[in-house]
Amino acid sequence: MTTRDTRLQAVAEFWFGPPPGGHRWVDAPRREGEDATSRWLVRRGRDTAGWMVNELELGQKELSELFLEFAQLEMTEEAILGFANCYGQIGVDAWIPEQGDGRAGERLSAWCSEIMAMRAAVDLSRAINERELSLLRSWIKFLPDGSLVFDRSHEGGWRSAWTIRRGHSPVAVFIDQKKWSRAGRLLLHEMANKRLAGRTRAGIVYEPRKDKLGFRIVVESLLAGMWMQLANCIALNRIGRCPVCGKLLVLTPGVSRSDRKTCSGACRSKLSRDSRAKKGEGLD
Repeated sequence: MTTRDTRLQAVAEFWFGPPPGGHRWVDAPRREGEDATSRWLVRRGRDTAGWMVNELELGQKELSELFLEFAQLEMTEEAILGFANCYGQIGVDAWIPEQGDGRAGERLSAWCSEIMAMRAAVDLSRAINERELSLLRSWIKFLPDGSLVFDRSHEGGWRSAWTIRRGHSPVAVFIDQKKWSRAGRLLLHEMANKRLAGRTRAGIVYEPRKDKLGFRIVVESLLAGMWMQLANCIALNRIGRCPVCGKLLVLTPGVSRSDRKTCSGACRSKLSRDSRAKKGEGLD
């Protein structure tokens, strides 16, 4: 993930993309003994060896905020299929039951779970940066035994829940019931590290485009790459909202709270007009 415009050096780079034939949804039983079926995202046709070599690097500037697009993705088959056909599968593969060819796919429920987890982390980071204590108090609970719980409801009856228990996490010793922002940061610590665990590793990689070896954090999946993007923004307190339309965005380094970046030219123009209007009102 290239991060030349931040204090973090580029230590990880990887490539991703959809297969040439795209994806489709198939049905399969949820588990043995159940009649209900679940939906699985699979690649159309057989994989073509080497097709990933010519894909894009996730660290490219225009894709550096892909995690935000994923976090705001609608949890519908249509939206997920569109995302997968643009960027590829996220890396939650499993063998599909009752498929004679041993095909691997990604379960719809797994995608929804990962979208919710990233959405929860993004919104929690933004609430901390914006000092929205009312949101923090609604999502975070301090338990009598000193543990910390994050519990948030999403549309469609989905929920995101995380717990930091005394004696089970090294950061639990820093829990203070009077400090809501600290509690949020501790939860973000657990969220990001658990999602990155087992999906990233340090090592020597071969760079085919440069025909050389390099030392990098090796990212095992698109999902892990997006969590690395998010972790970088969390560490630099860069997640905010457009002051005009409220859309989530990554703030430019060094931008003050009184001069926030907008998400588009239209919002920037509207903000400028509103600012001039307010100054004009003050002259009356």
